[in-house]
This record gives sequence, C-alpha cells and structure tokens, in this order.
Amino acid sequence: MKRFILFFLIAISSPIWSQQPVIKGRIVDATTQKGVPYTNIGIEGTFFGTASDSTGVFELKIPEGNEGRKLLVSAVGYGNASYMIEDLLKKDYVRILLTQQTYAIKGVDVSATSKVLFKIVKNVIEKIPENFVSGPLRMDWYYQESEKVDSVENRLDAVISYSDKTGYTKPSVFGAFCDRNYYYDQVRKNFKIYSFPSGQTGFDGLLDMDLVRMNSSVFSENLIEDYDLHLDDTVLYNGDYVWVISYKLLKPDLAHSGDFFVKKLEGKMYVEKRNFALIRNECEIYSDWNNAQNRSLGTHFVSKKDVRYHFIALYSELFGLKYLGSLSCDESYTNPDGKSVSFFRSARSIRLWRSSDQIAGRQYFEDITYDKKFWDDFREPGI
Repeated sequence: MKRFILFFLIAISSPIWSQQPVIKGRIVDATTQKGVPYTNIGIEGTFFGTASDSTGVFELKIPEGNEGRKLLVSAVGYGNASYMIEDLLKKDYVRILLTQQTYAIKGVDVSATSKVLFKIVKNVIEKIPENFVSGPLRMDWYYQESEKVDSVENRLDAVISYSDKTGYTKPSVFGAFCDRNYYYDQVRKNFKIYSFPSGQTGFDGLLDMDLVRMNSSVFSENLIEDYDLHLDDTVLYNGDYVWVISYKLLKPDLAHSGDFFVKKLEGKMYVEKRNFALIRNECEIYSDWNNAQNRSLGTHFVSKKDVRYHFIALYSELFGLKYLGSLSCDESYTNPDGKSVSFFRSARSIRLWRSSDQIAGRQYFEDITYDKKFWDDFREPGI
C-alpha cells in the first residue's frame, strides 16, 4: 500500500549548536571544471543533507555521531559519488568531482518524435495522483528571500507552517488556491516593516511555481499541445533512467504562464522512465512588465519593467511517493526609478506529515517578533 501514513522529520526541535564540524566545498564537473548546481548532498542512512547552490558551492554541518558515515552526492546527469565524512572533515575546503553519464533508452532516443514526447508528458500528468502524496498534509518550510537594489540588500528568513487539504489527489489551480494555506511561525529579517507592502513576502508567489500541484502550464492536458517539445538527453539518476525534455510555449499568454505581460516561456522537465514521475522542473519566463502585487494582473499600474525570472521545483521521494522538496526563483527587473533589482526566493521542506488539522487562511502579511533564542538554536535544513 502506497497510501499509508507519512511521517518525515528533519528535526528543528533539537538544537544543533554552532560548534558542530562543518564540511565546506564545491561540486565540480570533472570534464568542464564548472560548478554543478543544485546537487543533492546527504549523510548516508539519515535525513541530514543539503544541496549545492547555483555555482556548486555547499556547506553541511555534521551532527554528532555521524562522522563515521559516508557523504552521498548525486546530481541529474552524473554518476553518484560517496566519501567518508571523517576524511572530508580533515580538509578546510573540499572539491568533489562528478562525471557526466549519458545513456540511451531503448525505443526512445534524442531523435524521438514530437508525438512520443507528448505521450510521455501526458502520462506524467495522468499519473500525478498515483506518483505524488495525497492530503490532508502538513508541512514546515524554511523560507529565504533576498532583494538587492544597488548596494542595499534586504534579507528575510522564516519558518512557515503550511497545510494542503487534498495534496496532489486532484491537482488544479482552483484546488491549489482553496486547499493550501499557511502562516509564519518564526521570522528573522534585517529591515523594519513600515507599510503593508513592506510586510509582504514572495512565498505566496513561489507556491504558484509548483506547476504540478497547480495542474497548469505545460502540466495541463488542456494546454500541453501549445508547446514545442524536444528530448534533450537521457541520463541516469540514482539508478533510474530519466528523460530530459525541453519545452517552449509557442504563443505566450496569461493562460499558459500565469503572467499577463509574458513574451517568452521555456523550460526543462526531468521525468523518470520507470513510472513517469517528475523529479525536477525548471522554467524561465520573460515579461515586458509586471504588476508589483501579482504578475497575473493586467492593470496599468506596473512597477517592474524588463522582468526575467527563472524558477526550479525539485521533487523528493518518501516511501515511494513524490513530494515538493524545494522551490527557488531568481528574478531580475528594472524598478520605476530605473534601478536594477535582483530578487531571490527559496523554500525548502523541513517537515512533512499527514494531519487532518488544517490551517485556515493564508497570512499574506508578516510582522513577527524576532525570537533570538530560536534562531540561535536553529539549524538550516538541507534538501
């Protein structure tokens, strides 16, 4: 039975102190010597782990008693690697090399016809309720955002409590809006709240980038025919074959992108061959304008110009079912003063469990009192 009670906890209730040993380093492509972004890095036999950033750099605190275990490293398109943690801790900075691996899949190769690719994606859509967790769910998220204008950077960290009444049982835009709710449990920031807009965060918009839960864009059976699909590669990931399928929206519009002023949308999805489950989706969208309150609004009041955002959704697995492990979005635009703005958001799952105790409503505005003891004891989670 796949639909049994889920319980997943990367404990934040037990303090993990700053004097813990730390492994710092970078994951590098053995051939190109370039950093490998968003690599999964974990301690063997535990839920402790992290992921490399967009340049391959990572940092992982090692909880007491795990020094004798192995550090496991995996990334889509690369062979897995493992190292003894006690050996890595002897170095101030480690450089881990990953070797690219590409494998042909019998019956489907890079010359696959468009018809075959559409069938693959339609199978992905059809099997979402079978491959992903159902509700009612509760989750805790570790959320971060950073907004830079010139040399000024506003930073916010938060722990967010979240619920989803139905999960991925019947994914839809309407269901995602009605059934997913959240509130801010803990917040740490380097700026003060002076108005309602300054108290809004980007978490709500980030949730909309889980296109699988939304059953929207390229993951909607009603819209998929409006995309151009290509099989870019076939790779091996954690022992499973994965299709890497690129997609491009032929006629960009609001219905397909969620962006009123969209002019370009393209991305890549990573699909497991064995069960047609999505493990990663990345998408890049370009818009001439965006409304500051919501990118779907088409009003004349706009405060963002020449907008570009690139988001990545990573889906992890627990007891044979996929769940949203992390979301990140890197956005850039020009504000009304003509200044370039960089806005980065990320959310990582730190706890997942089944519960009928669902949250009522969404907390769009936060003004939480800073709890120094909580943040002193808090250990930043991995993916």
